[in-house]
Amino acid sequence: QTPSQIAKIIADLSAGKVDILIATHKVLSDKVNYYALGLVIIDEEQRFGVAQKETIKQINPSVDILHLSATPIPRTLEMALSGVKQLSTLITPPLNRLPIITRVSPYSLDLVVAAIRQEILRSGQIFYIHNNIATIDKVADKLTRIMKNRAKIGVAHSKLAKERLDKITTAFYHGEIDVLICTTIVETGIDIPNANTLIIDNAEKLGLVQLYQIRGRVGRSITQSFCYLFYSPTKPLSELSYQRLSTIAEHQQLGSGLSISMRDLELRGAGNFLGSEQSGKIEGVGYDLYTKMLTESLEIYKSGQAPQDNNLKLETDFDIHIPHSYLDIQSLRLEVYRKIDMSNDDSSLEATKSELIDRFGKLPEIMENIFQLQRIKNTALQKNIKSINVKDKITIIDNHKYEFSKSQDDIRLAELFNFVKVVNSVN
Repeated sequence: QTPSQIAKIIADLSAGKVDILIATHKVLSDKVNYYALGLVIIDEEQRFGVAQKETIKQINPSVDILHLSATPIPRTLEMALSGVKQLSTLITPPLNRLPIITRVSPYSLDLVVAAIRQEILRSGQIFYIHNNIATIDKVADKLTRIMKNRAKIGVAHSKLAKERLDKITTAFYHGEIDVLICTTIVETGIDIPNANTLIIDNAEKLGLVQLYQIRGRVGRSITQSFCYLFYSPTKPLSELSYQRLSTIAEHQQLGSGLSISMRDLELRGAGNFLGSEQSGKIEGVGYDLYTKMLTESLEIYKSGQAPQDNNLKLETDFDIHIPHSYLDIQSLRLEVYRKIDMSNDDSSLEATKSELIDRFGKLPEIMENIFQLQRIKNTALQKNIKSINVKDKITIIDNHKYEFSKSQDDIRLAELFNFVKVVNSVN
């Protein structure tokens, strides 16, 4: 927009003549005044810095803010998971949308050419991400020589003149270019339904969330799409790069953004809630301990007093597990274990049980024992019991010794539950 157009809009905004303003980062300037700012919607939240978000709060400390993102930054996600912010998820994909088939391998020119030819044969287009402006033209020249007249190739990056960049992206949009060799400039905002193959070289140099965002440039129609992530065959992958690439390869299903962000949170850390850092070092204390410490701090802040100590040392020899025949996916089994463990009263435990039956079918008998053990834990915590040790027919609860009548797990669990209910709290 021209300076005069911008000046008029800002003047109207300040006078209360504008109800909804759709804008870029430009409106974060201290020269922009608002008549009565009540709601801010930040789209693509991961592209905004903490300082920019704090600027919005300074305009109006009580303003409501809605953050939108397929991949929220670790700091924002941790705030949501910890209860500092509220979180809602939309994971239903568009009708007939297919998962993007993702392949990770050492760089292979033969495989690159084969992928391009396969896409051209079905009249599709290709994104080729080479995030190095200094060598991007060499890559384009090499592919041009190999493909000869069988593919039209264009190059796009941020150092091109604006008119030239507009012309290339417009040509690609209209199908006049088959292969767009570009930098991560296309990470967001590009919607080409006919582009259904994505090639990224040196993928190990990109962040996890960045890889997910770029992968979203393909698969935007009902056509099956493919993503090829290549890493250098001459240099060993670092542990962090390996974790990133393996994570993006594992999460190929639609609506994986939140899972990707959760993994990114584990790898990068959440950062400082009261500062400007957007990532930190959770691994220094472990994610579970970090979350517990944060939750306790929030409870102290909200209630003004320290939360009750709910530590229970529980050692049992019960054969309790989720059978693979019921849930054969490890990540789902871990999710269920965690969900049951977090059900700290009868109502939430029954809700969890009903949810499992609804999602996966009737529970095996052995899983009934898992819920019974959780009831025992919940009752023990209510009675301030600190330790339960079970071995065969003998159980010791704090200083109380008790002998079971039989050794079967289900009978022992029932007897233990009744015994825990009558044990006096230890002073």
